[in-house]
Amino acid sequence: MKASVLSNAEIADRLTSLAQLLSTREENRYKVKAYRRAAAKIRTLSESLDELVRDGADLTDYAGIGEAISSAIREIVLTGTLGKLESCAPKQVRNSGASAIIPAWTPSVSCAFTRS
Repeated sequence: MKASVLSNAEIADRLTSLAQLLSTREENRYKVKAYRRAAAKIRTLSESLDELVRDGADLTDYAGIGEAISSAIREIVLTGTLGKLESCAPKQVRNSGASAIIPAWTPSVSCAFTRS
């Protein structure tokens, strides 16, 4: 059974979400900019990042993609998720008094980012 192929846009969306989360948490602004720039670059690539990752290509050969972002892209492609994003993003929970689903912040220990 072949794993589903992620489009560059889907990968870029996850990196953009991580950048938004880092920004909300007031992380290093240069790190936030780097994730945003990488996401924008990824959207314009003609090559499939999914295929590049599965072929073992060195993603750091692409401008704007360093080791940390390359690692995040590999995780997204190979697992379908991004641990930093999943462990720190607000979770959807049901409001006990209403039928609507509302976002709630549920931080975890693994949610801590190191400031650099």
